[in-house]
Amino acid sequence: MSEEILQQVHDAQQQLRRAGILTTVTGEVALSYHGVDVAIHAIELCVPSNARTRSMNVLATSDIEYEVLPSIETPDFYHPYKSGAACFRIPSAAGGIELHLVTDAALGFVLDAQMIESGLEPNEAHAELKELCRGTNEATLLRIAWPSMAALLNGALALAAQNPSSDLEIIYLMQAERLVDANTIDEEWCSQHIADERCRALALQLLAAKQQRQVQSDWS
Repeated sequence: MSEEILQQVHDAQQQLRRAGILTTVTGEVALSYHGVDVAIHAIELCVPSNARTRSMNVLATSDIEYEVLPSIETPDFYHPYKSGAACFRIPSAAGGIELHLVTDAALGFVLDAQMIESGLEPNEAHAELKELCRGTNEATLLRIAWPSMAALLNGALALAAQNPSSDLEIIYLMQAERLVDANTIDEEWCSQHIADERCRALALQLLAAKQQRQVQSDWS
């Protein structure tokens, strides 16, 4: 199934692009793109909040024949942002993997073109993404829209800051921590890419904890 995932991401994004809808991959596939070692249970695409209904209609009536499933009412503990996400099954994919449409508001940001990266070359992919790249032709990989590291991290930090002293704060800080640990960032990067003071303070705390973990690892 892993060899099909990026092809399915590409095909769904193409359907939305043709309708003039801005989109990027998110969720576990996006975390893999940014070097996080994570199991992939579903394909997630982010769309603007004001394009949610139109995006659902585009996929429901596309020639790919997605199977429309009920929207997610009660997401699992680790994916609270999926509450209300539109849900489809891809019958043509091995195992019938699901495709979830998540709004940018649910992810803690406002989606715009500056947040999106494309032009992925297989030899430049993080090791965590290379298995997904296998079997996907290069032209397809080049067209996939990915969220920037700054977009994902800012979103997770914003959601954590909005839910202090709660399980939600812990969940979103865990996601932010995984991004911080998987990438080379420092205080200067945080100053340049994280404008909100609360979010930047959280990022610096995660960065300090990462440095402490590295020191402890060196001692062992």
